[in-house]
Amino acid sequence: MRALAVIVIGLLLGSACWAQSHLIIGQKSQFCEPDLKGHLYLVDGAVLRKYDAQAQYLGQYAKMVNGDITSIDVTNPMRPMVFWAQSNVVQFLDHDLAELGSGVSLAPWAESGALAVCAASAGGFWLIEPNGVTLTGITSDRRVAHQSESLVPFIGNAETFYLTEHNQTVYLVTPEKVLMFDIFAAYLGAIPIKCTTKPLLTNQTIVFFNQNGLQQYSLLTKETTILLPKPDNKVTSMTQLNQLRVMQYPDSVIIWHWYNK
Repeated sequence: MRALAVIVIGLLLGSACWAQSHLIIGQKSQFCEPDLKGHLYLVDGAVLRKYDAQAQYLGQYAKMVNGDITSIDVTNPMRPMVFWAQSNVVQFLDHDLAELGSGVSLAPWAESGALAVCAASAGGFWLIEPNGVTLTGITSDRRVAHQSESLVPFIGNAETFYLTEHNQTVYLVTPEKVLMFDIFAAYLGAIPIKCTTKPLLTNQTIVFFNQNGLQQYSLLTKETTILLPKPDNKVTSMTQLNQLRVMQYPDSVIIWHWYNK
């Protein structure tokens, strides 16, 4: 889809003059994520679509035999990863969304189906194994590198999880808190924030969304700041990366750009 509308509004913030451009992607999606290059990935059922920061459509990927896409990991824009819980498979793609090799079945490490998966900076991936409820690191040559102790004491009865690695730390996101592990799967502690969608991690902050709106948690000061209150009940997610802010609705995605005028 092409951008349906572009609206430019001049804003005066303090003594500095800023401008804000607003673009709309008229495409429904269950969830969307930006990468560090400003690309936006929208997932609608079994289809993954990619857009640039100007809301221009760049391509799509689908593997209908695997069912609906459960999650994606775009922390490395050159090597996105797709996870299908229904088929218990992950697939790595290139930056054009072409497959890199064959899909990887997770059955050898999570026979009854992984609860969550993310790419590992070392080249393999991390998964939450459901039987013992452990965090397991798999190498690029499909070996178990690290495995945590049971996570049941930390997660309780939580059923929804997001998993991501950033700066040598693995983050397991539950509805009530975010658990942290080192690259050897050793537990480091918990962050008391509640996320309803997958958060975005930068060097020193966690940008997350819940019923209160778009918020930012500082890993340095341990303080939470509201970046933007939830504008209405139709918004399903919000995120922010540098000067790019994304607001998702059931049938569209709005991209906001902030820049010096």
